[in-house]
Formats: sequence, C-alpha cells, structure tokens
Amino acid sequence: MLSIFAFVTLAFQACQGVTVTQQPANSAVEIGQNVTIACMVTNKGVSENVQWKMRANGTSTFNAITFNENVLGDATKYAVVSTYNLTVINAATADEGTYRCTAGTLDYDAQLTVVDLPNAVAIAWGGSPDAGNTVNLTCTATNGRPTPNIRWIINGVDMSASGILETNSVTASGYGNSVSNLPLVLNSNMNGNLATCYVAYDGWDDAMNATYILNINGGASLQMSGLIMSAIVVILAVM
Repeated sequence: MLSIFAFVTLAFQACQGVTVTQQPANSAVEIGQNVTIACMVTNKGVSENVQWKMRANGTSTFNAITFNENVLGDATKYAVVSTYNLTVINAATADEGTYRCTAGTLDYDAQLTVVDLPNAVAIAWGGSPDAGNTVNLTCTATNGRPTPNIRWIINGVDMSASGILETNSVTASGYGNSVSNLPLVLNSNMNGNLATCYVAYDGWDDAMNATYILNINGGASLQMSGLIMSAIVVILAVM
C-alpha cells in the first residue's frame, strides 16, 4: 500500500508540471551595475524547459539569451543563478527592454530600466513657511535618465499621492529634471518634522533621497549625515 501511495504522489507531481513560485518583476538598475530578475521555478520535469528572452526597447522581436542553465551567446553579459533567475551584468542602456521568462508553456514578462542617476536632489520651500499658510515643498532631481518619479514621506507618512510631478529640460537622449511640488498646510506642530523625497523608478523606490527638517515660522534647514546646514542646500544621498 505504501509503494502504491508513493507512486500516486510521484505521478501527481509529474502531472503538476513546472511551477513559477516567484515571477519576474519590473526592475531598475544604475548603469554599470548588475541586476537579477527573478524567475523561481519548481517541479520542472525532465522534458520541460526554462528559457529567458529579451526584447530591446523599440524592437518587436524577442531574442533567446538562456536555455535552462545555459547562457546562449555572451556569458560576460548574462548569468543564470539559482533556479532560474537571470543576472544582467554591467548594465548598459542597450540592456533596457522586456525580459521574458518562459517556463514550460507559460510566459512571464518584466521591464528593465537602466538608470543614469540625477546629479543632485534638492528640497526647497516655494514660499515663506509660516504657520497658517499653504506652501509648496519642492523636490528637484537634476539631470537624470530617465526622468524619475518622486516619492514624499513627511514625518513617517507617505504623501506621494499629493505631490504634483513635472519634468523639464528633457533632451533627445532622455536626460532631464523631475520637479515635485507638495502643498502643505503648515502649523506650528509640524516644526521639527522630517520631510524626505525619494528618487524612484519602476522597481527601485529609493535610488536617491534628500531630507529636510521643517522649521515653521522661520524657514527650514537641511539634514545630511546628522549635520544641519543653513539656507537651502542641495544634498545628495545615494542608497
């Protein structure tokens, strides 16, 4: 009876087929860095295969880059890690596009963005920060590619949905500035609160950030690495 049970269990697993336990997700990576896109697979039968393909931005064709554990072509650009995650090595703008993990008969797609980080991130008031006023807190990310999204955390509360994002000075190659204006209704209880803006991309929520100490009824000061700096100063923190 035990042997029959074991046979039925193995037969069920064989019928169950390849299973993707972690699907690929959109990712972003800084130019020159490595990034791994997940495609975790279990229950792969001997007749089943896992393959990665890539379609570069602006093209319509997927090109095969791996087959099971094997890298097809340039082994200095790709590696298969674990089962069967894909690592893109020394990411360049040519590596941007859609990456497809085909597990058995099913396809799973994810977008990869290769980022040239902004030169700097700055926070400034858009007016006098007096209690009772509604004043914009402005975060500017300068000369990034692509122009990033900006998230806001005020005293631990995510206020990103209230930010108004604009881009400007965008070049043909995609470099430009992102500016987010966050309107705040100021009161004296906000004095000393921390405001942080995060440079964000699809799949990378904290590429850079800047932190501001709210000083109501008398301007604001910046904080970087525990130092308080006077006036409105550009700070850069790469995470």
